[in-house]
Amino acid sequence: MTERSVRVLVSGFGPFPLNPRHPSWIKNGVEPEKRITPPNPSEYVARNIGLDTEAGGIEDVEIHRLFPLPVEYAAAGELVRRKINELSPDLFIGFGLGAKAREEGLDPVDAELELTAINLRHDDKGQPEQGKRIRRTFPSQWPPDGDPDTWSEQDRAWIERFPDNADVSCTRERIVPGGERILFTDIRIQEIIDDMKDLKVDGRMVETLFDSDPEGSTGRFICNEVYYTALSEQKKKKGAKALFVHLPPLDDDRKSCMLRAADMILAGCMKQLEVE
Repeated sequence: MTERSVRVLVSGFGPFPLNPRHPSWIKNGVEPEKRITPPNPSEYVARNIGLDTEAGGIEDVEIHRLFPLPVEYAAAGELVRRKINELSPDLFIGFGLGAKAREEGLDPVDAELELTAINLRHDDKGQPEQGKRIRRTFPSQWPPDGDPDTWSEQDRAWIERFPDNADVSCTRERIVPGGERILFTDIRIQEIIDDMKDLKVDGRMVETLFDSDPEGSTGRFICNEVYYTALSEQKKKKGAKALFVHLPPLDDDRKSCMLRAADMILAGCMKQLEVE
């Protein structure tokens, strides 16, 4: 690596969900007056990553921070695209809240390093991906009155969907028209995992996420949109790289270890940059 500064762009999201009518609130059975949106760990990490660069062995690094990204289809990806074109970073690292950490009954995963992103906005778990590309807006009068057992099938179907903070839900819509179906990161993830083998954030090892279906890694929600956009833009420039990392929920007990993990991921990515 030469003496010139390496430019890094780090992103994190704002709170999700903001709307107390959102299906995730209904699914969790939280009363409207008690629906308080928790802080997003990705914003905390984006704000603080790399502040102690000497401890991570990082030198000559110029860190730019993009937060809070809106939890909205198209808007988040467009902000990332514009910022990448403005800064031309050597490295993009995006952070988000891990899906596994939100599933009831599962222990939080320390950090998931994502291998792939798919060129698709699609959040309807109950429908196949084949079909018309449409965008669905969250019903203005949802949820309906009465016990959920009395709701229509159409109303109940929204519980399995994940509209964004603008009440938009997508089915079969391309992120980049004409873009490749799947994009893989050029970061050698296993090398970073090996460097972090002794690090634990919440009693578990940091791990890579690579589903048997590679399209499933970053899901179909806004994290996937950000990652696909970043990969698409970074692959246009020789040597530029991108990575997306999912984190567990944020609390005071996890903060220091979570930030240490993020700094180590940053250092691992820096080692792999080919700076001319």
